[in-house]
Amino acid sequence: MSYVDRQGKKTRPSHWVDVPAATRHLDGLAQVKPYMARVLASEASSSWAQFSTNSGHTAISLGKRDGRLYLALTVEVKQRKREADVRAFFSKRSILPTSDYLGANGGVPEATRIMDFPIPNDVGIAARIATDLLREVYRLRDTTTLDIRFEEHEAS
Repeated sequence: MSYVDRQGKKTRPSHWVDVPAATRHLDGLAQVKPYMARVLASEASSSWAQFSTNSGHTAISLGKRDGRLYLALTVEVKQRKREADVRAFFSKRSILPTSDYLGANGGVPEATRIMDFPIPNDVGIAARIATDLLREVYRLRDTTTLDIRFEEHEAS
């Protein structure tokens, strides 16, 4: 795990963490709400559910830290249309990012746009925003298979 600030600069030493195996769901979008409920119900200082396609080309995270929910995602810098679509999606909902910076990817500096968007601490609303994002921006269908990983972390 690497810790970075909003400008992508390391804030403390990196360390390895065990990542739980993902669970594959054939009805991936139908699983967003139940996993969001797990994230909200978690008593850990940080809890996350990551949703990704089999190919790994689409991935978003829904998480809670410091008592607030966030939708986190990355977009490669060369995917300008995708970034514009993501920004338009959240702008239409009057949601501004709390984090928005360029980070390194594969040793290439400033290759990936990293964004966190605050979302309401309400399972139904949060799940709706996430599923709408996956449908409208990433063009996923209700029958899209998703690999879903749930994680909980305590502050160190």
